[in-house]
Amino acid sequence: MAKASGNHAEQRALYVEWCANRLQHVATDVEQQRAASAAALRTASTQLLHDVRAHRNAERHAEVLREQRRQRLESAERDFDALATLPTIARVQPTAYGWCVVTTPLRASDGSRRYELGKFELHCTRDGQVRVLNQTTRVRRGTVEWDHPRVRDGVPLMTPDRMVRIVRSIAARQIGTAVTEVLEFLTGGDAFDGFIPITQWSDGHRTEEDDHGKQVRRRIE
Repeated sequence: MAKASGNHAEQRALYVEWCANRLQHVATDVEQQRAASAAALRTASTQLLHDVRAHRNAERHAEVLREQRRQRLESAERDFDALATLPTIARVQPTAYGWCVVTTPLRASDGSRRYELGKFELHCTRDGQVRVLNQTTRVRRGTVEWDHPRVRDGVPLMTPDRMVRIVRSIAARQIGTAVTEVLEFLTGGDAFDGFIPITQWSDGHRTEEDDHGKQVRRRIE
C-alpha cells in the first residue's frame, strides 16, 4: 500500500505539473492576446485622435473655403456690375472658353485728335488668352487685316507688362480689371504709336460744302 501511495503521489504530481503547463500555455496565449489588444487599442486610440484632429481641420478648411467662395462671388458680382455699367460696354456674356465683351464705338484721342476706331469684340479665355476683333472698321494692308493700329488679325500687340497684368487679372477672375486694361490699350496712347498709322481710321470728320460752296471739314456727331 505504501508503494501504491508513492506511485499515486508521483503520478498526481506529474498530472498537476502537466495541468500547470497547459494552464501556463493558456495564460501565455491570453497574455499575448491581451498585449496585442492593448497595442491595437493604443493604435486605434492614436488613429482615432488623428482622425478627430483631421476631421476638425477639414471642418475648418471647409469653413474657410465657404467664406472665400462667398467673398469671391460677391467680388465677382461687383466686378461684373462695374464692367457692365461702363459707357463703353454694350454687352458682357460668358462663353464656353471664358468671356466675350462687346463695346460701343470706341474713340482714341490724344487731346487734339480723335479717331473713330469702331466697335470691338473682346474675347478673354480662362487661361489668359485675349483676342480683339473689330466688328465695323478693319483695315487691310496686303494680306493682313488690322483691327486696330496695334491689333493684327485679332491678336493684340501689347507690351509684356500690360499682358502680364491682364493674365493675372483673368487668373484672379477679375474680368472687369482685365477688360479695363484692354480698353486702355485700345483707346490710349498705344493707338497713336501703332504698327500702322491711326490715320487709317476716321478722325471723326467729313468733308462737305458750306453755303458758299467751300469745302469744309465738319465733325461727325
